[in-house]
Amino acid sequence: MRPFLLTAALTAAALLAVPGVGRAADGGEIAAFADAAAKTWVPNQNAAGTFIDPILGRGSAYGTAMLGYALLRAGVRADDPELIHAGIRAFNSRASRSSRVRSYFEILPFAKAYTFAKRELAADPLWVGSRARWERYLRTFIRGPSEGLAGGCIRSPSCFHNHEAVQIAAEVALLKTGLRSRDRRSPLYRPRALARLLVREVNRAVPRFVGRSGTLTGTRPFRGIGLLSDTGSWPLAYHGLSTAMYAISLQALPARLTRPGRSALRRAARASLGLMAPDGDVTWLGRRQQEAWALASEIAVGMTAAQVVRASAGERAALRTMARTGLTRLLTHHPITDTGLANTPKSFTDPAYDFSRGIQADPINSNGLAVFLLSLAADRAGAYATTSIPMDHDARMTVPDQSAFAAVRTGNVWYAVRRLAPRSDLRYDFGLLSLKVRDADGWRDLVEPRPVTGSGTASGGRATVGPVVVRGARRYRPAGLRFTARGGGTTVITTRFSAGRRHFRAPVTYTPTADGLVISVKVKPSDTVEFTSYHPTPELKIFGDGVGDLDARITAPGLVSVSRREGFISCCEPQLTAVTLRVVPDAADRATYRLGPAAAVPAAGP
Repeated sequence: MRPFLLTAALTAAALLAVPGVGRAADGGEIAAFADAAAKTWVPNQNAAGTFIDPILGRGSAYGTAMLGYALLRAGVRADDPELIHAGIRAFNSRASRSSRVRSYFEILPFAKAYTFAKRELAADPLWVGSRARWERYLRTFIRGPSEGLAGGCIRSPSCFHNHEAVQIAAEVALLKTGLRSRDRRSPLYRPRALARLLVREVNRAVPRFVGRSGTLTGTRPFRGIGLLSDTGSWPLAYHGLSTAMYAISLQALPARLTRPGRSALRRAARASLGLMAPDGDVTWLGRRQQEAWALASEIAVGMTAAQVVRASAGERAALRTMARTGLTRLLTHHPITDTGLANTPKSFTDPAYDFSRGIQADPINSNGLAVFLLSLAADRAGAYATTSIPMDHDARMTVPDQSAFAAVRTGNVWYAVRRLAPRSDLRYDFGLLSLKVRDADGWRDLVEPRPVTGSGTASGGRATVGPVVVRGARRYRPAGLRFTARGGGTTVITTRFSAGRRHFRAPVTYTPTADGLVISVKVKPSDTVEFTSYHPTPELKIFGDGVGDLDARITAPGLVSVSRREGFISCCEPQLTAVTLRVVPDAADRATYRLGPAAAVPAAGP
């Protein structure tokens, strides 16, 4: 085992020995994990200072800068000149570029690294020889066209994109360098004007996009909360990233000038508290599911918001506990290997599979973003006593607008459902998104993450997990209208079922059991209903009354037929099979679908 991998393994073992509830992650623990992950990239740095991905064989822009920042911090903490110089060389490789239009994802770590190096590395000869280049790089940066597909949203006053939060954080970091530029196109041309602009952005522009309709009930109830994520889709991964960047910006600006912004941050941070599942899962809806940088984002949210927002000691402790829970999940689900931090729980090695279909982010970028955010979180952490996160107890979080989801914890069951109409991307589909059941070994996932667009038939806008009601020759697909909460953790979605211009309404009910969930829909006696689930293909088993895999067992009373489609892939499985169970209603005109652990229901057939 390589020395830095041994360090990573020992760090993980030490952290896992600490109970997840009862003490918050402190700065040293977060920093140790970030350092261990960053060090794995040192052997992959070329002579120019760029990090080269060992699988894809290419470098990356902002990933190199973010890894460089993490290595500077790791080197100073360990008093290791080799790590410090690896970080400096990474930034030197970026400073040599001739283009003056650069990504804010690159400017942010560059500006923070400059401020850090100026303070901590004054006597280092490589930094002294590099400083003028770094200053020229930062002074000559000019705002260019908005990046990629996000441009239209960023330019619109009614649309928010996560890149906007990164831009604000980057320009705050530029302001904190103390540099000035003679170029009128540079943000540093008039620092006082930039400061006024940034205060307006955090107080007026961003708060308009933080939701207010969400509620959280349970031991720590909140009202008036909501997401800060990409308008129109609101993926949870980018809520974490945007909220982390917003918190970082506010932390660096005067509190007396940013009270409206800090109030908005509190709404978003409370949403982060509520959406985190009891096992730390924060990406059960939308794109970029189960990626490590999303967990790092929420760790940064917890640690930074606990310092920035006006809140009770109990709420601050809950935010830090959220960071602890996220760190524990990072340690257990994202191992540090000789190719870096595993971005998803199951790492794949086929570039054509992995990256061309958007299963995982570019390894350098995703690793860089994760360790950068963890380094910032470590700065704001200490040794703190904690309480718990809301979903450690019976609780319900509902966001009726934006992503339109409900997440519920009752006893040993946690589940999440979405009411919005199906999209072309199944990760935003109607219905059951996630189901977790606690047993003696901890929390177990009984529902696989949804397939990505482009795999199997998941790219079609007509795809859905259902329920789909088959009435005569027509198939009626669901689109929820509203949530209703009932006792025992039950959720009812009043649903509009549509087939062309024809439609009808019926309730779809999600009822927790002692170790699972029952889904039912009220229909006509002559109808049949289709329910679809996804299973790892090598584990799939078809029974006389349903379907199962190594983790889950699904039964459907009134089952009349089973169909299957293969070729799906997800964040975490290279082979998924879609299984559709068609059932007839019972004597009460209800079609029912029961989910439980694999061992909970005996096999009914070969």
